[in-house]
Amino acid sequence: MAVLPLDSEGFASFTSSQLAAGSHIFNGTYSGDSTFSAASLTGPAPSVVIAGVATTTTLVSTDPTLSVPNNTVTLVATVTPNQACNPLAPCPTGAAPGGRVRFKNGNTVLGTVTLGPGVNTGASPSSTAVLTLARNTFAGNSSNSITATYIPNNTGDYLGSSSAPLLVAVGAGTGALNTNIFLSTTPANATNFVDTSDLIFVATVSNTVGRRATPTGTVAFYSNGTMIASTPLDAVGIAVPQNNGRLALPLGQSSIVAQYGGDATHAPSSAAYTINVYSQNSTPDFAMQSNLTSQVITAANRSAKFTVQFTSMNNFSQLGIPIKLSYTTPAGITCTSSPATPNFHKTLYAAVTTTCKAAAGVTVGQLTTPAPGNPRGWWMAEGGTALAFLVLFGMPGRRRRWQSLVGSLALVVVVFGMTGCGGSMMTNQLIDQLDSSKSGATPAASSALALGSYTVIVTGTAAVFTNAQSNTTVNVVHNLPLKIVVQ
Repeated sequence: MAVLPLDSEGFASFTSSQLAAGSHIFNGTYSGDSTFSAASLTGPAPSVVIAGVATTTTLVSTDPTLSVPNNTVTLVATVTPNQACNPLAPCPTGAAPGGRVRFKNGNTVLGTVTLGPGVNTGASPSSTAVLTLARNTFAGNSSNSITATYIPNNTGDYLGSSSAPLLVAVGAGTGALNTNIFLSTTPANATNFVDTSDLIFVATVSNTVGRRATPTGTVAFYSNGTMIASTPLDAVGIAVPQNNGRLALPLGQSSIVAQYGGDATHAPSSAAYTINVYSQNSTPDFAMQSNLTSQVITAANRSAKFTVQFTSMNNFSQLGIPIKLSYTTPAGITCTSSPATPNFHKTLYAAVTTTCKAAAGVTVGQLTTPAPGNPRGWWMAEGGTALAFLVLFGMPGRRRRWQSLVGSLALVVVVFGMTGCGGSMMTNQLIDQLDSSKSGATPAASSALALGSYTVIVTGTAAVFTNAQSNTTVNVVHNLPLKIVVQ
């Protein structure tokens, strides 16, 4: 959602570099001013469809000694969008490609791996998939042609692509004693960072049978298939990268692979670790918008439905962070959403149906006014008038001395009765109070939604990572106003 000022010609323009491939629906509302009234877009909302973006898939191997048949082989595939800068400028930086990568040796499937997400920051929001093959996957004296094929999600955001073949030749050697490598971090088990200056990698290599010589040689460290350090093992089989184990990592997700190259008696082995790196400008976030700006409820139709749409920004959807929805509503209106929490399903968009309705027991529209006239007032007026005529004209002559006093009393009754009809509620209230005191009842209270416009605020809140401590989060909050018109 964007709030834009009007220029001197009455126009407002909006430019975005966050539109990834797919369908986008736009809407507009004018707030009005002292001269012109507010207005909303009428007719179908304009939309734009950005066709699937082409991608490039590259494949590398982090195994430095492919000729050893008893080796583990780690394959890294990277999928990168082929940016199209027109008509948008700068180049769009939508969500990184999602989906899977299938690795094949000729026609034999080696494995299918879900892409790890990237962050939509920079010119190339790429994603990676890592496959580590078990020992003896390839036979001795063999030549192998490995390819990686990108299989996109069913969102239309990106198009599939395949890598160039990677040739893996295996010699006739018999291999060596198997090894295990364990890759750890300080702070322990950390995966989400803004500042990686305190992140340290430690690789520990051991043989699998024990009571044998400690492995020697070197451990190469790779980030998304690119070597970033090569470090020799110490006397106890531990390798810490140069710069005290600290590695300069780019924004986004990095698949860190530690590859032990083996020695005369120990076979190579590898281990992988995933790190997400954010910046203050790429904190996972989301946007909220509605397909409609206002809806009408009436006595006959007491509810109104809105489609609230959510757009993932900076890799929000891929991290699986839930959005908690809450509602600020005027008295007499309640709102709920279905589903209660939007689910992106690892795609760029999500939606919920928000239903706002008049609360139970609330009358929609104006309160019903009492019927004109008052039975008690008319009774008193008519009875008083009859009494006055009886007193003044029907009494015997010898009782004329009482006429003045009783006649005055009758006129008082007439006046009070007519006043009750004419507008004053004092007599009626007094009688109501007397009736209530006799019966013990309390007059019923009535609640209603008067005709007019009401504003409902839908609030979305999500806790996202913001710094180098993996368990530290901050709330990202967005508000969406919805207009309810009672008719």
